[in-house]
Parts: sequence; structure tokens; C-alpha cells
Amino acid sequence: MSSRSTTRSDYPFMGLGIDTRTLQSTLRHPNFKSVCAANLSLEDLQGKTVEERAIVYAKIALKLHGTNFILVAPGGVKNTNPRPGSIVEQIPGFTVDELPDQFDFCALGNRYFQQGDLEIAVKIYDEGLSRDVAPEVRLLLRHNRSQAHLRLANFASTYHDSSFVLKQLDEGVVGPSNARVKATIRLARALEGMRHLTLALEQYKKALDINAAASEAVEGLERVQRKIRESEEGSYDWRKLEKIAETETRLDAGDFIGPIKLVNMEGRGGGRGVVATRDIEAGELLLVDKAIVVGDQHDASDPSRVFPFGGNRAWQLSLYQLAQRLAHVLKEDPSLVPFVHSLHSKVLPASCDVAFESLDQRPLPQEDESVQLGTIRLESICATNSFGWREGSLERSKGSTLDPGSSLHLRMSLLNHSCVPNAAREEICDVKMARARVPIKEGEEVCLSYVDPLHSRRPYILAAHFPDGCKCAYCLDEKHDTAEQIAKRNELHDQTLPKVSQISQQLSEGLSPEVFAPILEFQDHVAALELTYSAGSSTFRPHLAGACLFFASILRNALSFDAADHYTLEYLRFLGAIVEEHADRIEVRAAPAFEGSVAPLELISIAGHHARVKGDVVEGRKWFSAAAKMSRLVHGDDWDAFIDRHAEHVQR
Repeated sequence: MSSRSTTRSDYPFMGLGIDTRTLQSTLRHPNFKSVCAANLSLEDLQGKTVEERAIVYAKIALKLHGTNFILVAPGGVKNTNPRPGSIVEQIPGFTVDELPDQFDFCALGNRYFQQGDLEIAVKIYDEGLSRDVAPEVRLLLRHNRSQAHLRLANFASTYHDSSFVLKQLDEGVVGPSNARVKATIRLARALEGMRHLTLALEQYKKALDINAAASEAVEGLERVQRKIRESEEGSYDWRKLEKIAETETRLDAGDFIGPIKLVNMEGRGGGRGVVATRDIEAGELLLVDKAIVVGDQHDASDPSRVFPFGGNRAWQLSLYQLAQRLAHVLKEDPSLVPFVHSLHSKVLPASCDVAFESLDQRPLPQEDESVQLGTIRLESICATNSFGWREGSLERSKGSTLDPGSSLHLRMSLLNHSCVPNAAREEICDVKMARARVPIKEGEEVCLSYVDPLHSRRPYILAAHFPDGCKCAYCLDEKHDTAEQIAKRNELHDQTLPKVSQISQQLSEGLSPEVFAPILEFQDHVAALELTYSAGSSTFRPHLAGACLFFASILRNALSFDAADHYTLEYLRFLGAIVEEHADRIEVRAAPAFEGSVAPLELISIAGHHARVKGDVVEGRKWFSAAAKMSRLVHGDDWDAFIDRHAEHVQR
């Protein structure tokens, strides 16, 4: 048996080493740069020593090459000749060709688990399980590996390991004293992570039968019961979830499908669409859909630097990461493949229509089940169906290059696009919700907007989905406008923000006669914007809406409250909201198509004008009640949630 000299170029640092040939293969790998970019931030390499950079590259190699690497411990290194796929512990002062079956792989794996190197710990447990070991050792290796898999959110692998441990215990194999309750809890958490909530509930109950004081089981039982209730009733504590989202990036919420269904629909995207199964009121919750996979935000994404993706090209590194993670999830849990293949792509049409079916009722994955995945198809599914994850942080200015991250949702992706949608979408971390923005009739298609109408990349995004052009009312209105009208509209829109900044600066220095001239000029600016729309076009006019909102703020600061109220209502009208004033009430019949969270705040401002400035408490209450109704349509808030959400604005 030959040996190979291992030098400092083999990078035996911090417990992770990689042989020179594998490292060179990694650097030559066609996807190496994309993998690095999608999994690392710039800070991961800046200012690092050679050794620290080696660790980064070695971990990338681990992603690319799987188990074909050498694991070493810190210390002096002499010679190794590892067999392919083996994991070698190099002990200072010794030459190790191959560790014996009797080596304590469990202890070594535990050491890496404790220091947070979970992938390495899993591979060490794998190596131990590949050897000829006693049943008790095999049980312990799988028991410990299940916890590492759970921390990595490898829920199907956790399910397999925990099921094996429980079966072995039932057959009389001796395990640790608390192995049964721990394995049962891990099995429950695995089922919960796979969204098999009914089965998870059963396992949490079994864990409590074993140990009624197991806090993790108590918490798990309560959590799953809540998610089942959410899924069945559509009853959520949104304010609590929003507060959790202030510190967390992933939310624990049950999926919900409201009075909607997927139907075949000729001429629509993928030949399908989602329709109402009954008459739906404005504000009703239609869908809650937690992402099955997320690609993180990447500030380094650059539209000028594209890469092949899904048979096309892309520039968002989050999309690359999304496809990587999706492939990992599907290999982990092949039972999800039919659901993902239910999504349309540019490469292949949807192969089935199960995406609207319950994940809770799908078959459980089988151990050692393999699945053949087409990389280009998965990438195309991600490119076609993903949503921006942190869309609220996306700059709207021209030339914005910020990649807000990407998320893939099985059901939300099946709602077709309209630039003036009848449903509005909200997000809290990796959970997206759709609500009826207006009343929807039974059988009517339910649509979302894929892109803000003022987004600089809107034409490109819509072209990717609608090669023959979008046929919604807003796009048809645009076709009726002349080129001169559109050019003038865009020119005036580009002037809006600079004009607002100038007036705001003057107002900050005090209310003086000199400021009224630019205010009047801005009023003319708003009127000129309105003239760029054809007379017969709809009232959905987003360019004009933005100008009206800015003007309302300017007028409020100039203490011209009646005019400010007028332009506030115009802003809402031009974004599709319907707010009707009657003698005894304010009726709110529809929420805005975009920027819904702004609408209740603007109505609170009108209420404050009437109650505090005019001293008309009755009128103020009418408008305050209207703000609460708008908050219900937009957020699903009851009165207490409305007050809690807007407490600061109400006091001010």
C-alpha cells in the first residue's frame, strides 16, 4: 500500500483538511465561483489568513465532492493513504492508513457536533455506520446522527434515524437511558418539519406518555396544535408572528388554503389558474404558504454579471442558492418531488397537479429512496416561480441592484398575475399570505401582482412571464396611451421626488410665504401627471398615486389639512382602494393593490385632523373606524390588533 506525503498544502487546520488534488479539482469545478458566491459573503474571505481561507475552500469542496475528503485533527501530520470516501482521524506523531472498525466514531462525531461542525459530525457518524459494529453501537451512532440532522433541518434523515432507533429499542437493543423519549421527540420534530402535523401530534403525545415532564414535548405539542388550528381555521395571531419576525428569519406557521381551488384554464400561465369556490368578501384570508426553500439576500448580486441558469440567464445569487437548497431538500425528502414538479417551468410544463393538496397527507419518505433530479428543470422552476423574499427592502430607484433573496412557495406560485390584482400579498419572513383586496365572485380567477407597477425592471419581469404581453386592464390602458403620454408621464414621475425634497427642505426651515410658490407649482405638477392618462382609462394610476401621497404630506406640514385629506383619498383611489363617505359612516370596500400597510395610517391622519384640529370628535371617530376597517382588509386585524399595530401613530 503506497503512501502520500501530506504537507501544509493539505490544510490540516481546525479539524478540517482536504487533499491537494481534491482542492485543485474544486478550484477547477465549473460551478465553484457560483457556489462560493451563493454560500459566502465577502467578509468570509476579506482579511483572512491562508489557513482561514483554506477552511472556507475546504468547506466548499465538501459541498461539491460529498464524502470524498480527508478529515484531520489539529496537530502534526505525517503520512496518510485514505481509501476513497473514508474519513481519517490523524493523530499527532502517528501514521494512519485506515482507522479500525473498533475506533470510537461516536465520540469523534460528538466532538465535532459540540463545536458546531454538524456536516462533519454527520459524515463521521456515516463512516462509523459503514463499519462492522455491534447493534448497540449502531443504535448510538444513528441516535446521535439524528440530532445532527435535526439541527441541519434534514428532517427526512432525522425521521429515518429516529424510527430506526425506536425499532431497535423495541427489539431489545440496549441504548442510553433516555434514548426512547429523545428519539420519540426527534421523530415528532422531524414529522413537524416535513409538515406531517397529524403524525407529529401523535408522536409528541407518545413522548409525554413516556415522560410527562419533557418540556420539549410539551412545547412541541402546543406548537403543532396551534399550526393544525391555523391550517384548519385560518386563525393566526399576526401581531405575535410579526414580533417574532423582528429577531427570527424563519417562522413557524401552519399553511392554510381558503375558499380557492386550482383549475385548468386555457390561455393562462401553465394552462391553470386559481378561482374562488364561493363569493369572497374583501379582506378574507385566501392562502398562507410557508416557503419550502429560501435563498438569502445577496448585496453582491450584479445584473451586469449573469450566469447560466435554468436554460436561460440570471444575475441573482439568491436564485442559485435557492436551486441548490431545493435539490438538497428533494434528495432528502423525495415525497416532495411531485409537489415541486407541479410547478410550471420554461423547460418542462407541470407534470401533475398536486401542489394544492395537503402536505400532511402525502406518503412518508422511504429510507435509501433515490430520486433523479434534472438540474436545469429545478433551476427553471425556481426562476419561473420564486418570489423576492425581502421585497420590502428592495430599492425602487432606477438601476437598483439589490438582490432581496428568493423564496419558493408551492401554492402561492400558482396564482396568476394581474397588474391590478383582486388579491394582495403580504409576507412575514418566509411566510406569504394572500387576502382578497376586493369582493371576489364565485368562479372568478384570483390573481396577484408579481411586480410593483413602478419597479424599474417591470417590463423585463413581465416579458419573461408574458411573451405576448400582459392582458390585464392596466396594461391594456397603457396600450391606449400614446408614446408621448408615456414619455411625459415617466419624465414627470422622475421629477416628483426632487421636487418633494426641495419643498420639504424649505418647510423644515419654517412656514414662510416663500414656500407657497413651490407648493402651488407641485399642485400643477400633480395635475400635469393626471393629464398623461387617457380619459377612458381606469382609475388605477400608480404614478399619480405616488405624487398625491407626497403632496398630501406636504400640505399637512403646511397646515392645509382639508387639501391634504383630499389628496390622501386621491392617493388611495389611484391605487385601487374604495373608500366612500356617507353621512353616518365611512365605508371601506376595497384595499389598495399596493402599499396596503400605508392606507390605515393615512386614514388615521384624516381622523386626527377632524378630531384634534377641527375638534369634531364624531367625524374623527368615523374616520378612525374606517382606518380600523382598512387594517382588517389589509392585515386581518381585529380592533385590539389594530390599536397595537398603530399605537404610535394613534398617539402622535
